Amino acid sequence: MTEDAPRWVLRTGPCDRYDEDDLFFNPYGYVRLTREK
Repeated sequence: MTEDAPRWVLRTGPCDRYDEDDLFFNPYGYVRLTREK
């Protein structure tokens, strides 16, 4: 890695799109990879 290489940030958050008894509910929450500004 170099000093001028782009940096990435891993952000997490709770799963609030679905109810806990829904098939698509994720008990571990969401993870999003974004570029650092």
